[in-house]
Amino acid sequence: MGEISASAKDFQYLACPYSLNNTADSEEMKNRYEQVTRCTYKLLKTGLNIYSPITYHHAIQRVCGIIKAPTRFWLELDFGILKHAKGMFVLMLDGWQNSIGVTREIEFCRHHNIPISFIHPDAYILTGKEDDQKH
Repeated sequence: MGEISASAKDFQYLACPYSLNNTADSEEMKNRYEQVTRCTYKLLKTGLNIYSPITYHHAIQRVCGIIKAPTRFWLELDFGILKHAKGMFVLMLDGWQNSIGVTREIEFCRHHNIPISFIHPDAYILTGKEDDQKH
């Protein structure tokens, strides 16, 4: 067991808008879930250890049912994880700058000196197709 724990990788947190302040419909949330999950996949393939709360929570709710809870509920869960992250990526999907959740996650990172990097979504993240494929 010592070998495994000695090689354990620190993780990076991946933020993005999801419900966009409870204004998004289920199709928009599904699209954002798919986009952030493709981004998570791309980052994992580079060897990074990525935690995406949207990927995690959306999947659970698809299987077990929707959790109707205020933003505060989700932020408390997210901050509990984020405080252990070595950094945070922000996937800049449409609306990210207006997202209460993303804004609060950025503020949390700045307050706790957690480095933040921003990702511009590429064609694969947005559509599931590579840049050279026709849409």
